[in-house]
Amino acid sequence: MFTSHTFTGCSSILWPSISAYFRGSVIAYDNDIKESLLGVNAETLAQHGAVSEITVREMAEGARARLGCDVALATSGIAGPGGGTPLKPVGTICIACATPAGTVSRQINIDRGRQTNIEYTAQAVLILLWQQLAGHQEAELLKV
Repeated sequence: MFTSHTFTGCSSILWPSISAYFRGSVIAYDNDIKESLLGVNAETLAQHGAVSEITVREMAEGARARLGCDVALATSGIAGPGGGTPLKPVGTICIACATPAGTVSRQINIDRGRQTNIEYTAQAVLILLWQQLAGHQEAELLKV
């Protein structure tokens, strides 16, 4: 499974035998890391930016392939308080889940402050994972 620090954090190292289930993670804030470690195409980043559904799809697929895992999650977004633009305001978040059955992604628009945006993103990508594993591909994510 691939996740960001929000999911892996210190709590995961406390679980007994976590290494039997968790292959690793990549925190790829920098586009060079997205390209070199996760295999995101430079053209994708140039055309769509780091915060886009196509980018997180490529991140999740790249993590799944490179880590040799069954499931990979990816997130990218503008948590705030700064960094937003008119096209991608603060609270624009993209999430993806790659499984053997395929890759799905969603864009979320939530601006409830940095901490809430981060916590919501973590919950939303885990719900997306659950939906994929349970076969609910088109179900809605959390309502805010």
